[in-house]
Amino acid sequence: ENPTLPLILAIPLLLGFCLWALPKATEWFFVTVGRTRMQRFVFSLAGMAAGAVVALIGGIEGLIGAFLAGLGMNRLIPTRGALMQRLDFVGSAIFVPAVLVSIGLSINPALLFDWDTISLALWFTGFVVVGKSIAVLISGFVFKYSWDEMGLMASLSFGQAASTLAIAQVGFELGFFGQEVVNAAVLAIVFTALITSYGSRFFIRRVPRPVEPPAQVGEVVLVDARSHGSDLESLMRFSSAVARPDDGLVIPYSIPAPGQKGAAKAVVNHATEIASGFGLDSEGVVRVDESFSEGTLNLIEESDASLIVMSWRGPSFATDYVFGNDIDGIGEGSEVPSVAARILRPWNRLIVIPGAHTTEWEKEDSDITLAIMRRIRHSRPTPLVVATDDPESFEGVLGDEEDIEFAVTKAERDAVIHNTGPDDLILLPAHVVRDLSPVASWRVSREFQDSSLAIVAGPHRLTISRGLTSRNAQSVVHTQV
Repeated sequence: ENPTLPLILAIPLLLGFCLWALPKATEWFFVTVGRTRMQRFVFSLAGMAAGAVVALIGGIEGLIGAFLAGLGMNRLIPTRGALMQRLDFVGSAIFVPAVLVSIGLSINPALLFDWDTISLALWFTGFVVVGKSIAVLISGFVFKYSWDEMGLMASLSFGQAASTLAIAQVGFELGFFGQEVVNAAVLAIVFTALITSYGSRFFIRRVPRPVEPPAQVGEVVLVDARSHGSDLESLMRFSSAVARPDDGLVIPYSIPAPGQKGAAKAVVNHATEIASGFGLDSEGVVRVDESFSEGTLNLIEESDASLIVMSWRGPSFATDYVFGNDIDGIGEGSEVPSVAARILRPWNRLIVIPGAHTTEWEKEDSDITLAIMRRIRHSRPTPLVVATDDPESFEGVLGDEEDIEFAVTKAERDAVIHNTGPDDLILLPAHVVRDLSPVASWRVSREFQDSSLAIVAGPHRLTISRGLTSRNAQSVVHTQV
């Protein structure tokens, strides 16, 4: 009988279940049945348990199945959402201690202080320290880490020796090892944990503080849930499409006028339910502030938003120029990229007008626009039309090359604008709007009257009616696109 045959059959089955079938089932459950956080929490725990069961049936340690199940469901649970926080708490505060307690109950404490057990534990600890140090030195020389960085890496890795105990326990249950090996493994974990505690505190003072990486554009998407020109479900679909590829969190919000808090809360709750229906973990916010603009800017800072999506009534540039609007005030004050979105209905085609690359800030706005476009196409493959006279500069940055059409000549671009339909979604950076002549502005307002439209700009640069200010031009995008 071949002892490897069960593993040869079990490993592909486990990988297929945890990394393909379980994510599909999880997405279906989140969208159709489990729209509350508690339902999703229970399903996630059940999914990890199912992975462990499949692993055990195939003769593989159950922890491996639970780990792979967690990997499979990872992209469906936003990292910064409350659901992930609860799962992290359960994993660190219940599951790991439960494993250690279950093993500890089978050990006689008196035997831990036997000299033979202590000497064997010191050998185990030496193997852990030497083996992990060699791996750290190789990595450090390859990637050119400093000695202090290598010391911190080694110190942190020494304490990750719980697998030693798991292996010892499995070997003991199978009759490969004696009780003294399990006892020594427990002491080895204690010794390595002490080394980690001291070493990490020693080296962390010597390692410079790392530079915080830029936020992904869809990491935390703040969405204006007002009935202000957009269809709420379509607006949430747009925002969810931007957030999903970045494992992001969608936060619909409202800042009501005096006496309107109840109605605003109902709208935000409805928006949260819509986002949950798309399979996302969403948190709604209703807050009272001096004005909508001030409240939005404060909320951007409080929530560490990576993008603000504001509902917009659509092109009426003459009126906006005379009377102004909230979008101008928020867009110029926002520390993160902003989108003025008039999403009327689900879209079946994307039209992108990348704009000019004359200055650095124009290129940054164009890059953010294309980043949002890629995320939207990632959520659902959609035909794409790019209106530009330089298609070669966009090779490799548009995502899937299928169903992409370029409108290169002026006649082709005019035809695209003239033939926009109700199921089109037009994406363009704000400087394209600001550069329009009065006649062109009137024409665009007329041509795009029944189309969904999203105007994108970087920090401090989203203005619909006002000209570019020096503050706008000097701002720099700090968001990874």
